[in-house]
Amino acid sequence: MFYPSPKIFPVPIIRSPNVENCPKDKPFILIIVVNMADQSGHRNSIRRSWAKQTNFKPVSLRNDVSWWVVFSIGTVDGTEDSLKKEQENYGDLLQGDFPDHPSEETRKTLLGFKWAAEQLPASCQPLLVLKTECTVFVNTPLLTKWITDQMAQNTGIYAGKVIRGDVPIRDLRMSLQVPELDYPRSTFPPFVQGPCYLLSMDVLTTMLTLVRVVTPIAMEDAYIGLLAEKMDREPQNYDNFQVINRPKNQCHYLEMLFIKTGKATVHHQIFMVVNHQKEECLDKKDL
Repeated sequence: MFYPSPKIFPVPIIRSPNVENCPKDKPFILIIVVNMADQSGHRNSIRRSWAKQTNFKPVSLRNDVSWWVVFSIGTVDGTEDSLKKEQENYGDLLQGDFPDHPSEETRKTLLGFKWAAEQLPASCQPLLVLKTECTVFVNTPLLTKWITDQMAQNTGIYAGKVIRGDVPIRDLRMSLQVPELDYPRSTFPPFVQGPCYLLSMDVLTTMLTLVRVVTPIAMEDAYIGLLAEKMDREPQNYDNFQVINRPKNQCHYLEMLFIKTGKATVHHQIFMVVNHQKEECLDKKDL
């Protein structure tokens, strides 16, 4: 059984994204994708689909908001050479020096937050930060439109699908188990459910200062909620942040911010529907 070590933070950074890739001509959303070092297939599928504005038809895009995708990973034996080449080709990897595992989401998320808060130059400051995972298709054109329409400001934001009354995992056989010593309460305060949530930079930066006083736990989304509670920040609920499986009617893709993918190839399959917007889907009656 692998047990994550969320309390060992901060960690050394092995690789950082190339800040030259940062969109400097317009405001942008920084999208931190948490995944495994050996999941290059997912990363490549994302790069070929929703990660880049140039992949989409211009008619789908807003001219006033952009986005930038980076991947937060740990280390996996036998991947060093391929990751070195991947970073040379794309410059979008953020790698921390700790053993990678699906249950290490807390450290990979905090790694992304710390890099964004401390290493991005003044010329590369995002409007907002979206945390997500590699098994989620992000409808980036729709997301930027939604943010522009819904977010009147870019401060004080901790938003997504809010969960209330969730409980810590106590089963010692589970890798995400939360020791009572680290969190003695029987329930969590309201928090934004993973895998997708939105933060403004002021909230993210304040959260980082509280990591030293709020004991990190392996349940990553609940932990971010504990940081929010410590700073008296109420989560903002948006039901469209709930990640669900692909509906049978592909026309619904056009109206969904996030879609569960599972396999790496599904990113491109959904992208083809979203980008080409089939004629039969453009009629509102079919949605």
